[in-house]
Amino acid sequence: PKTFDLTLDWAEDNLRRLSSTGEPLDQLWAWKWGTDQDGNWGPIDNNFASDADIDAITALILASRRWNRPEYLELARVKLEDLWKFSTITAATPGSKRYLLPGPAEAFVPSASTVYLNPSYLAPYAFRLFAQVDPDHDWLSLVESSYQVLEKSSQVSAVGLPSDWIVLDLPTG
Repeated sequence: PKTFDLTLDWAEDNLRRLSSTGEPLDQLWAWKWGTDQDGNWGPIDNNFASDADIDAITALILASRRWNRPEYLELARVKLEDLWKFSTITAATPGSKRYLLPGPAEAFVPSASTVYLNPSYLAPYAFRLFAQVDPDHDWLSLVESSYQVLEKSSQVSAVGLPSDWIVLDLPTG
C-alpha cells in the first residue's frame, strides 16, 4: 500500500494534463514524461493515452477493494467520468455504437465520419469492471464494440490478426 500511495502521488503531481495557464484540463494523465527542450522534467506530450488511464483506473478500483480505501474508488470514478467524456465517441447516426479512442478526440477524430482506433488499447475486462462501479455510463457497450473492432480489423490483416492502428468509417462500421 505504501508503494502504491507513493506512485499514485507522484503520478497525480507530475502527469496532470494542464492548460497553458496551469489549470487542470481533466483528471487523466499525460502519456509522455521526460525532459523538455530546456532540460526541465515534466510532461512532454500533453495528450493522454486511454490504455494507460484504463490501467490506472483498474488499479485504483482493485486497490480500493484490497485495502478498503474508498478514496481510491472515488478517484477512479472521477477518472472514469473524464475517460468516458474525452476518450469515447458515438457516431451521430441512430443506433450507432460507442468506441474507445486511443486518446483525446481532437487527436483521433479527423472528421465526423472517420476515427482512428488502436485495437491494442481495447480492454473488455476493464470495461466490465468499470460497469460495476460507474452505473452512469454504458461501459458494457464498449465491450461489444471492442470485440467488433478486433474481429473486423483481423479481417483486413494478411495474417488474420488485429492491426495496431485502423481507420474506422463511422457510417458503415
